[in-house]
Amino acid sequence: MCGVFGYVGERADVGTTVLSALKLLEYRGYDSWGVAVGGDQGFHLRREVGKINGATLSLPPSRSGLGHTRWATHGGVTALNAHPHLDCGGQLAVVHNGIVENHGELRQGLIDRGHRFRSETDSEVICHLIEEALGTGKSLPAATASAFQLLAGLNAVVALDSRTGEMAAAKLVSPLVAGLGSSGTVIASDALALRGHADRVVYLEDDELVHFSGDGVVLYDRATMTDKPLHSSPLPAATGQIELGSHRHFMVKEIAEQPDALERLATTSQAAVEELAAAIRHADRTFLVGCGTASYAALSGASLLARIARQPVQLAVGSEFGQQAPFVTDQSLVVALSQSGETVDLIEAMLSARSAGARLAAIVNVERSTLDRMVDLAVHLGVGPEQCVLATKSYTAKVATLLL
Repeated sequence: MCGVFGYVGERADVGTTVLSALKLLEYRGYDSWGVAVGGDQGFHLRREVGKINGATLSLPPSRSGLGHTRWATHGGVTALNAHPHLDCGGQLAVVHNGIVENHGELRQGLIDRGHRFRSETDSEVICHLIEEALGTGKSLPAATASAFQLLAGLNAVVALDSRTGEMAAAKLVSPLVAGLGSSGTVIASDALALRGHADRVVYLEDDELVHFSGDGVVLYDRATMTDKPLHSSPLPAATGQIELGSHRHFMVKEIAEQPDALERLATTSQAAVEELAAAIRHADRTFLVGCGTASYAALSGASLLARIARQPVQLAVGSEFGQQAPFVTDQSLVVALSQSGETVDLIEAMLSARSAGARLAAIVNVERSTLDRMVDLAVHLGVGPEQCVLATKSYTAKVATLLL
């Protein structure tokens, strides 16, 4: 899981803009970070190991920029392995969230064709694939689509060309949200980072590619590269503050927010909770699915439903849902628990349940997240942004929802 943010628009101190957004996304990856802003002779690039903390940037004004917070998978935690990655000529920058499962094969082919690698990451492969496609005369959107098609795995990719200042992005399960504002367009792995930059948002779907340029925003069908209507919606209203205020760190802040969050949940969620309760009663079998802390909330919920409601519920960790999949039918209900609504293992589990014809439900904090958009019914936790990696208020809200 990594944080991604990109900007195309009016000339500004883009480096500072991108860095500020990355601070909001640091919960998605805090091994290293990097920022690239477009320039006349290529990119101005800064990459660092560790957390952002009080870092500042002094990069030239620009009309475009790209940033990333990394949670390392392939390659050690080093500045060279931090994103953004550049192509051989230093004119193309790419950031990536996900895992390119066939990166070894792709990398060797690129090396054989003369490409020079600077990092140990699977992500740099994407940059060189797009570079190669651009070299055949393809546009940036077409080149990005062509390269994305070669990737095995669940990935989100954003590419920025310093020569034209245009940006292209595509995804498969891993989240990307585009934002439309008066001074420019932005893209991020979490709508939280779009606040202050956008009035409307476009939740990118798996079969789409979005292109930003000085001429505006174009949405494509990624397979055919034909234009699609731009399906934007208002940026969701904030339900909590994202600043620390007087608190020392986000964990203390979010612990302190629990009483208000639980009171708000109890007084506003009755209709949604009743709908979920009815769905559990009518299903022949109910599965509660979660990853990490959410799986412990699901464990509590399974116990509560058995002891209080006399409802048999099966518990599954998202990454192990395949063991339960043979027992899922079109009479089953599968309920996913998530703060972000973007956990890849959980989304994969829900896709499997959908293929079996099951009814899908979610107990989720982030409205309009991938999970929220794919289910038949949802209870929204409404606890506000949770930026500490260690879950507190989202956990208690999930347990409270199941208790209700």
